[in-house]
Parts: sequence; C-alpha cells; structure tokens
Amino acid sequence: MEGTGIDLVHKIFTIINGIASISLAIYVFVYQLKRDRKNEQKAQEQRAVNNRIELFNKLFLFPNFEMIEKYFKLVESINKRLTEEHNITDNDKNQMITEINSETENLRYVFLDKLKYIEEDFHKELDQILTDLQDQMAETIYPSSEQKDDISGVIYGSKTKFLKAIYSHIPKIQQ
Repeated sequence: MEGTGIDLVHKIFTIINGIASISLAIYVFVYQLKRDRKNEQKAQEQRAVNNRIELFNKLFLFPNFEMIEKYFKLVESINKRLTEEHNITDNDKNQMITEINSETENLRYVFLDKLKYIEEDFHKELDQILTDLQDQMAETIYPSSEQKDDISGVIYGSKTKFLKAIYSHIPKIQQ
C-alpha cells in the first residue's frame, strides 16, 4: 500500500505540473500575442508618419526646391549688381523690382499657395519670410538714404530661415 500512496501523490503532482505548464504556456502565448499587436500598431503608426513625410517631400519640397534655389539666386544676383555697379538707371531699378516681385509671386503661387490649404500657420511663416526679404530688397534698390547697403547677410539669413522652417516643419507632419 505504501507504493500506491506514493504513486498517487506522484500522479497528483504530475497533473499539477502539467496544468501549471499548460497555464504558463497559455500565459506566455497571450502575453506574446499582446506584445506583437502593440509592436504591429507602433510599426503601422511609424509607416503612416513615414508616408506623410514622403508625401510632403514628393508633393511640396522636391518639385519646388529648384524654384526656391532659383529665387534666392536671383535675389543674390540683384544684390551683387547693386553693390558692384555704380550707375544703375531708374529703368534698371524698376526692372529689378519687377523681377523680384514676379519671382516672389511665382514662388508663392507654385509653392506656398499649396501649403495654405494644408498648413495655414506654416504658410504664413514662409510667406512672411518672403515678404520681409522682398521689402528689404525694395529698400535696397530704392534706399531712403544715400547709403547703399550690401544685404548679403539679410539674404543669406532669409534663405536660412526659409529652409530651416521647411525642414523643422517635417517633424510636425508626424503629429
């Protein structure tokens, strides 16, 4: 009889061990499944963010980057002409103003106006940078005093602010 009591206890512990093993396996399976779902959700959110950034780059930034560069090169060339030439006629000055205004409006129309409907504050920020530069160029072309200022630093600062605003806006797309 002693053997049967020990056998019975051994069988009970074997059953308890089996139940514990199955419970642990189920717990690990459920835990892993929840963790996988969370990781998949995070991965989907990251893919959505990457898609928004890629869309922004493809629709707004890349197609217009050449135009942005062209605009700032025009402003730089006009400033260089103003600082190097001494006898610029009023007709030439009017032509410079017309070129700047035309390119500014073109940049606004092609690039900024698309942003207005998506990110109004971002649009306003970039538009203000262009407006300030346009005003500064007009003041340089037709100065209120006799002093001619080289505004290369202002142009460089405006270009830097403009591009920095664009690139710093990319993380905001993630939200």
